[in-house]
Amino acid sequence: MKKTLTAIIAIVLMLSLSVTVFADEAATEEPSDVIEIQAFLYDDWGDAINNTLQKDSEGTAFAIALKPLDEKDAENTWFDFEVTIPGDCKKLDLVLNCAAKGDNRWMDITFNGELYHVNCLNTADWGIFYENVITIENVKKGDYVLRVACPADFDNETIKTPNIDYIWFNMFYEDYETVPEKEPETDAPVETDAPETDAPEETKAPEADVTTPITEAPAEEKSGCGSAMGAAAVVLSLVSVLGTALIRRK
Repeated sequence: MKKTLTAIIAIVLMLSLSVTVFADEAATEEPSDVIEIQAFLYDDWGDAINNTLQKDSEGTAFAIALKPLDEKDAENTWFDFEVTIPGDCKKLDLVLNCAAKGDNRWMDITFNGELYHVNCLNTADWGIFYENVITIENVKKGDYVLRVACPADFDNETIKTPNIDYIWFNMFYEDYETVPEKEPETDAPVETDAPETDAPEETKAPEADVTTPITEAPAEEKSGCGSAMGAAAVVLSLVSVLGTALIRRK
């Protein structure tokens, strides 16, 4: 009887452990929050564009100059980047790290069927870069093409273009407008008659950052793991009851 009871308990423990491990593995399969592309890794480009590499933010030649070839106009002057968005996004921030030595430097960005005419900040040097951010709402999971193009009104006198270093896709899958409520502050009970003193500045706890977007895992992944843990607990309870009953029977 003892051997039979031991065998039953071992089998049930193995089943409950496998359920828990499976749930943990499923919970880790989350879409990435950030996609980073180095600008020179384009998939296609216009036949009138100057694709000679320029110096990037590290001082090496990996940035691209969004500029027509000499004596060419802006037509057919663009770079294409293929990107896969791994999940449905409530919001997507498209970030282009650019250098613009001078004013009136523009670029045309096309993504998900929308055209954005972006004015690049004057960084005063080709080795100094600035993050230009385009915010796009409700982007579905799938494959896309990002086109970075020279504006049609480029004339090299008044409207010019930037150098591009890196491109980021920062993706928000949850309700990014929801922020956690700040818990009410409570004073610790005073156990002595000593006067209260403020803690040194370096030891004070930082206040909650209410502007940070929520990046919690999707609810279905949490519920799946919780269900598995609950199932394991129920199985262990049944094992305990079964063991007690068999012992009493003996």
